[in-house]
Amino acid sequence: MKRRNLSGIYIFDSFPGENHLIPTCIEDCQAKTLLDWMSSKDEHWLESVEKHLLNTFSQMMNCIADPADKEGIELIINEMHKHLNEINTTIQDELERYRNRIFFLCRYIHDIADLFDIINKED
Repeated sequence: MKRRNLSGIYIFDSFPGENHLIPTCIEDCQAKTLLDWMSSKDEHWLESVEKHLLNTFSQMMNCIADPADKEGIELIINEMHKHLNEINTTIQDELERYRNRIFFLCRYIHDIADLFDIINKED
């Protein structure tokens, strides 16, 4: 696992082998830490986090946007929207939809950052 400054939304987490909690951006946290953190948040808080993550994703896409690979970038964006729409159509409870969308966005941002070796939004 890596700790990066992508979203700027920090919670405390410890990775395997660490014996203390360290501020970690939510997209780099372990799944259990992220799920536990979200379980105490209300709908308005989660909505704000989701918007912030969408903005983070957009900034990342701008960083890696290569005019020569417009189709590749569009594929990444379309896949994200496809998964978010699936969550919207399959989960009835609003809070659960927010939690699932945030969890997905965190994992997607994490994976895209790994794929393109992005350390923070300015890279």
